[in-house]
Amino acid sequence: MDYPGQYIAKNASAPTTCPNNYWYKTTNASTVVHYGSGSSCTNKCPSGYGIVSTDPTDHDEQSDCIITCDGGYYIETANDANCSEVGAGYWSAGGTVHYGDTGTRNQCTTGLTTIGYGPGADESADCGRILNVKNSKIYLRSIKKTTPSLNVKIDGQTFYGNMSTTKSGALKIKQNGTKYTVYDDSM
Repeated sequence: MDYPGQYIAKNASAPTTCPNNYWYKTTNASTVVHYGSGSSCTNKCPSGYGIVSTDPTDHDEQSDCIITCDGGYYIETANDANCSEVGAGYWSAGGTVHYGDTGTRNQCTTGLTTIGYGPGADESADCGRILNVKNSKIYLRSIKKTTPSLNVKIDGQTFYGNMSTTKSGALKIKQNGTKYTVYDDSM
């Protein structure tokens, strides 16, 4: 009997799930597979990918190997071992991608942009406009995130700048005796 994603250790009678980052696909349904025999659990996930699971069905195909990208990053080309920045005007929530697949990046509505990577491009609300202040840029969001926030109306649509008393940024605002700094998510 064969056990995809599992092996039978020497002197054992029951199968065990392949170790983390290894997989095994059966080619002969009548074969008993012993660990270390060269025919089981010897397939290691490619660099950058891994498997952390005790379920044998998560160890029976190379496509079970996964890579995780943070928000604002994605797998651009199948089998890439590194996550790429989504680029200005795009966003991605991040997540896991199986070996052989590509990640997803979403394009902002025409005329809107993002910072292009990380927390400034990890949700659709990051699509917004750029406010230029002297030599600095503040990326405004299409949905309010902080209270209070800087509200800027452009062509009839309101965009929002995050405000904080602890973050540094290019624009300082004093409201009711409290000094705020306007910043974008990437700071």
